[in-house]
Amino acid sequence: MKKPLIALTAAALLLAAAGCAADNEAGDSGSTGSTSAAASPSASATATPSASGTPSGSPSPSATASAPPIAPGFPTDVLPIMPDSTPLATSFETDDKLFTASLTATTSASTDAVLAYYAAEFTAQGFTPTEAENQGSATLRQFVRSGGEEIANVTVVPREGTATYTVSVNTLAEPAK
Repeated sequence: MKKPLIALTAAALLLAAAGCAADNEAGDSGSTGSTSAAASPSASATATPSASGTPSGSPSPSATASAPPIAPGFPTDVLPIMPDSTPLATSFETDDKLFTASLTATTSASTDAVLAYYAAEFTAQGFTPTEAENQGSATLRQFVRSGGEEIANVTVVPREGTATYTVSVNTLAEPAK
């Protein structure tokens, strides 16, 4: 189970690093316990209107530019956002049995600093860290709890003086409350 989770985490991180953002307009049609948000990599505080004349209420490729990068109700007590980071996307879902949350962000901190921050956070929550692994330019570290039933992953990709990282947590719903 470790390799598929690492591969999924790495894939999510690489998509975020490449500037891909989830289309929040589509959403989940039947899921009531799921929330996500993403920031457009081209969003800026001084956005200018497009010359296309698209009405402001119509979906457009830039519709996610105003979406908040942190989903409403995002559980920062379970998955904290590292100080001096810029969140790019968050998501979480919970039901009676499982709690899942993820965060993708950038920071000027080093890979080691990101890994150390989340190691402290997750060990304080009772997770046990595994050894960090390098896969290409990505560094991955997994944390386990409850005999491996609960898992947290941190993947960091450094690039041009910044690090883009994705953190995900999959826990039983009861401990996450």
